[in-house]
Amino acid sequence: MKSKPLLLLLLLVCNLSYADDTALSSGIEAYRAEDYTAATQHFTAAVFAAAPNDTERARALHNLGNSYFQQGDYAAATQVFRDALTYNPNQASTQQNLALSTEVQAEFERRLDAGKRAAADNASTGARRERNTKTLDWDQASTLTLGEGKDAPVNAPPPDLPPD
Repeated sequence: MKSKPLLLLLLLVCNLSYADDTALSSGIEAYRAEDYTAATQHFTAAVFAAAPNDTERARALHNLGNSYFQQGDYAAATQVFRDALTYNPNQASTQQNLALSTEVQAEFERRLDAGKRAAADNASTGARRERNTKTLDWDQASTLTLGEGKDAPVNAPPPDLPPD
C-alpha cells in the first residue's frame, strides 16, 4: 500500500522532467527557426516545468530572455536575465546578456525620450507655422492686381444684356 504513493511521486517527477525537456527542446527549435513568439511560450513552459532544478530553470530563463531580446522587448529580457542569475549567479553568458540588454534598453529609452521631445517641439511650432502660412497666403492674395484672381477671368466676354 505504501508503494502506491511512492510510485505516483516517481511518475510525477518523471513527467515533470519530460515536460521540461520537451518544452526546452521545442523552445530551442522555435528559436533556431526564428519563431521567437513560439520560443517564448515554450521557454516559459520550461521555466515552470523546471521547478525542482535550479540549473535547468536558469537555462530556461536565459533562453526566455534571449527570445524577449530578439522580439525587441528589452525590458522583459533584462528582468528575465536577472531572474536567471538568481538561480545561477556565475553564468557568464547570462551576465553578458544582462549587460547588453540593459545597455540596449537604456539607449532605446534615450531615443524614445528624444523622439517625444522632438514631437512636442514640432507640435508647438506646427501651429505657428500654420499661422505663418495662412498669413503668407493672405498677403499673396492681397497683392494680386485686378483680373489676377481665380474668380475674375481675364478677357472675359461682356455679359449678355437684356433687349431694350
